[in-house]
Amino acid sequence: MSPRGGPGEQRSWTAPFTFRPHGAGFRLDGGGPDICHGTAAGFHTLEEEISTTDEGETIISGGCHCGNVTFRLAASRPPEDLSVRACGCRFCRQHAALSTSDPDGHVSFAVSEPGRLGRYRFGLKTADFLVCQNCGVYVGALMPDGDRAYAILNVNACDEPQRFLQKSAAMDYGAENEAGRQARRRAKWTPADL
Repeated sequence: MSPRGGPGEQRSWTAPFTFRPHGAGFRLDGGGPDICHGTAAGFHTLEEEISTTDEGETIISGGCHCGNVTFRLAASRPPEDLSVRACGCRFCRQHAALSTSDPDGHVSFAVSEPGRLGRYRFGLKTADFLVCQNCGVYVGALMPDGDRAYAILNVNACDEPQRFLQKSAAMDYGAENEAGRQARRRAKWTPADL
């Protein structure tokens, strides 16, 4: 069972939300209004999938193609106002990745089959680039930092990537050392849970 729903399952997403272990997968619990329902036939919108909570947060959802790895970003502003970056490293170019983050938000990842989550490290090896081993989609990167973690999301893995209307900024992080890279990520990436 995945957070996106398996064959014949009816899943309800609510906001605010908390991921809680549920059997082999995860379920969402929360006290807010329904955002969307899903079945094996797909999702249909009850309200916009990107919605605003009572606390003024914008909820942005997404994940990999098969639903094994999903995320929910509680952003401090709508997708149209978040920065979008096009990293020039070979990994990001080969995945056609566009990254976004919100230092004032919070992102939670959920994994149905933890053994099928690839954590790829390269370069300075300071972050796990999260790739579903079932379908091959790169969903984002996570930097552990003591008892905290910070993440970026691949805009192309969002349920509504078309909401990110702004032009992406070309980025080159090749000259950073390990301390500089970690400091930038603490300042610019989104606080996260996995």
